Amino acid sequence: MEIDENGVNKIAAIIDIGSNEIKMKISQVTKGNISDLEILEYPINIGHEVFSERKISFESIINVSEILNGYVNVLKEYGIVNYKAIATTAMRESENCEFMVDQLKVKSGINVEVIESNYEKTLIYFAIMKKIKQLNLPKDVSTLIAYIGTGSVGLALCRDDKIVFSHSIPIGYIKLRDTFTDIIESDVDVGVLMEEYLDKLLEGIRFWINKNEKLNLIITGAEVDTIFKAINQIENNIELIVKKEQIYSLYEEFNTKDINTLSSEYGISYNKIKCIHSVLAIYMCILKVTKAERINLLKVELSDIMMEQMLIPNARKELEYNIIENALSSARNICKYYNSNEKHCETLENYACTIFDRLKKFHGLNQRRRLLLQIACILHECGSSINPYNSFENVFNTIKNCNIYGLSHEENLIIACIASHNELAVNKYQSELQNKLTTKNKLIISKLTAIFIVSNALDNSEKQKLSQVKVRINKDELIISGESNQNVMLEKWAVDRCNSYFKEIFGLKLRLSIRPENLII
Repeated sequence: MEIDENGVNKIAAIIDIGSNEIKMKISQVTKGNISDLEILEYPINIGHEVFSERKISFESIINVSEILNGYVNVLKEYGIVNYKAIATTAMRESENCEFMVDQLKVKSGINVEVIESNYEKTLIYFAIMKKIKQLNLPKDVSTLIAYIGTGSVGLALCRDDKIVFSHSIPIGYIKLRDTFTDIIESDVDVGVLMEEYLDKLLEGIRFWINKNEKLNLIITGAEVDTIFKAINQIENNIELIVKKEQIYSLYEEFNTKDINTLSSEYGISYNKIKCIHSVLAIYMCILKVTKAERINLLKVELSDIMMEQMLIPNARKELEYNIIENALSSARNICKYYNSNEKHCETLENYACTIFDRLKKFHGLNQRRRLLLQIACILHECGSSINPYNSFENVFNTIKNCNIYGLSHEENLIIACIASHNELAVNKYQSELQNKLTTKNKLIISKLTAIFIVSNALDNSEKQKLSQVKVRINKDELIISGESNQNVMLEKWAVDRCNSYFKEIFGLKLRLSIRPENLII
């Protein structure tokens, strides 16, 4: 196996188990550029099984195993040891996912990584955001990214090169079609039904978009190649700009003509034609909601992005930086949406980061955990005003159900657990919901919660009374010093309330030392 001067394999492979096919791509890197050596595709139908029956049949598992065994033989011929097998929507949503992963390992020797929905969309958005930067759009133009998958539609709004909102709608083009299978098979015009169903699901986008906001619409995902062919009789394009009138016209044609006629006219297979109708229905509804005049159709494949992560030395660092930057941007916009006290949240975030960094030798947590703490600080008031008597529960449920760019469902849950605490409630991580977390994540919650409640206590009045706040460790004490000419009795009381829990977690006593501002020593 060839290795470059950075110790990175020059050749790698990605096996992608999708809803309709299993694709293997073998690529190599030369002078920083990735080129494909071979692409193999084999059709399967596990997506339909999952969306209609909720499970993948044993016959399909055997079929997938045989295909994987064939791919393994090809890998051996190339001498490739650097490969990754991934699965997305169909396996992810199947009730017997774990069993299938186990059987594929037993029958083919391949470890399949089931990619979480949020991470899949993050990778797609990351690739598209790099493309947006190349477009050099005017500052007053925002971009809505729509990623159409087999089981869901991902949406992200980008302003000033940052994601400000992201959302996932649990209805992709195959799931949409399977939802209305009985009606479709009865030869009734299902177009209006699909449109009204999608309009209801996509209505929330309107709240993201400012009045008179100029919008650039990018759509990627399922069947982009087929749409290219249907519109321009061109396949394998990377990008195509389409006016809304072209989409309306194509949708009307696919909604009125029978499948066999369309297949013959466009030279597209019967199964693909069935898929395109659902895809176009989603396009139509996004156009209506956004009032966009055109669509930038962009071909972006998950396997290409993951290949770059495997073959390009700095690609992972670039992705990590992108996630941090956009997760914080997304969280701050959610904070604004819930009319939280932004100044207090910013102050709390600064205190928490200072304490986290000073306690590095005590908590042993990485920068990803620091990001979760930051987001908990930014979001900790979201939902609290819904019902003051259940504010902790409301905060927990609000954050748990937020779509924060780049974070997994479990990370959302960790943030929700941390943010639903204060100096008077420090044992909520024992609740029934949080017991679903692993022991490792419970420990993370305990450590970050201890830092969070102390940071919150330092601005308990939400009036930012303290300035020049510094943190140091002296023997068995964490000493927090600051300056203030205001009455800080509430902050001192709140910090004192945190002492017992903080010492339990870190073995350190808390000491708050406040001196008057502008005191000359």
